Amino acid sequence: MLSTYSPRHPLQDTVLHVQVNHYDPTVHPREVSYFGPRWLETGRQLRTEYFDDAGCVVLRFQLSVVMRCGLMYADEVVNFLQQPGDVTHLRIATTASGYELEVVDNPFVDQSYRLLSDLGETIPERDAFYRAADSRDLSIYRKAAQRYETALAERLTESLQRHAITDGSITDYGRQVVEYTAKYDVCLYPVTITQPGPEQRRLLQLARFPDTPQVLEEGPVYCDDYLDYVYLSTLQLEQAIGTAHQRGSAAWFSGADRVYRTIGHSFTEAFLRARMLYTALRTLTDEVILQTTETFLEQCPYPLIREPLRKRLDLVTGPTPERAYTERLLSLPADVDNPIPALLKQHAGKVVVLDVWSSWCGPCVMELERGYPQLAAKHVDAPVAFVFLSADEQENLWRQAVSELPECGEHHRLNPVQLLVVANLLGVSGYPHHAVFDQRGRPVATDAHGGLELLGNLIDQLLA
Repeated sequence: MLSTYSPRHPLQDTVLHVQVNHYDPTVHPREVSYFGPRWLETGRQLRTEYFDDAGCVVLRFQLSVVMRCGLMYADEVVNFLQQPGDVTHLRIATTASGYELEVVDNPFVDQSYRLLSDLGETIPERDAFYRAADSRDLSIYRKAAQRYETALAERLTESLQRHAITDGSITDYGRQVVEYTAKYDVCLYPVTITQPGPEQRRLLQLARFPDTPQVLEEGPVYCDDYLDYVYLSTLQLEQAIGTAHQRGSAAWFSGADRVYRTIGHSFTEAFLRARMLYTALRTLTDEVILQTTETFLEQCPYPLIREPLRKRLDLVTGPTPERAYTERLLSLPADVDNPIPALLKQHAGKVVVLDVWSSWCGPCVMELERGYPQLAAKHVDAPVAFVFLSADEQENLWRQAVSELPECGEHHRLNPVQLLVVANLLGVSGYPHHAVFDQRGRPVATDAHGGLELLGNLIDQLLA
């Protein structure tokens, strides 16, 4: 079966049927968050769907190789592997301690779920590695990383034996976890968490990265950390392209595209160029980027890379945010509970930022704790309104979360109908989701990518 999966093969629909046992919408959460396989996104994008009155929801992905998927229901998070073309039935049962997932008649998904649960449990050596990341002694850092890898390998062996797992796709995925998870953490954690200086960052990269980027081989199974490690290992190439303040400019992306073409490995080159172009299309729409992307798509032989990039390009070159929003607005019933017009009327004459979030979403809370206070302080005397729309179902949990946040805008909790309307109008597919309206109430960006820094730049442009 492994040989039937390849990055060169057409994408196949992969379907998840999720059922909550004895579903009661007044008791059970109405939404399930999930993430599918990712190739071009550099971070997990949670998407949300809502159960029907019978407690059922259908989720769809497209795959040509085996990759990890995940679900979040209430506070329970589960990970498992999916094969291209699979139709999987999952049941969520209520237990004394919360909720439990049951896989129905799919041994592959069930075994992968058990393996990933084991690998995701606390490993003391991982915590020790994180502590060692603050050390400027490279030998201590390397030894901690080696112990971390060894502990992962031992955990993998124990799990495979305990659950009698022999499927080649699952064992291959497990080996990739062992080989690349620690390596990825070694390079990512110190740079993003401890913020070392340039020299320490260079030493930490040299602890793992060779002089040339890692190669991404064509295969039937991919671990996320394998993809991200290959991507991070190109940092040395990026440093040769331009300085940090040039990163993100059209000239920088053109230079990166030229450099990536020198790698000399077809699949690695396609992967890196596609990620770079995917990122570029979030903030740049000049003719050079659009033409470069079109040319790449015509030549790329890998559907799992080509199709997400094509969708991004179509989104960028499609209808303007105002036109798309207006078309969706006109399609709504006249009496539907839509909270956006009232909010825009309340803040007439201001730039209005709408942020759809939830208290269980870590990145959402981080933005509200750290990013928005700075953004609000910068625009304290400007006609800007920050409005936070919560998707939380439980009002008490929402109020508790808001009470612990710095004050930097107004908060509203959406009821289930309002949430569905807002998600439809703004194209919400995950949290946090940012939308920006200008001083006349016109949508400028219904899905403002790039984080709060780029959001701040957009606000400044509207105020200029």
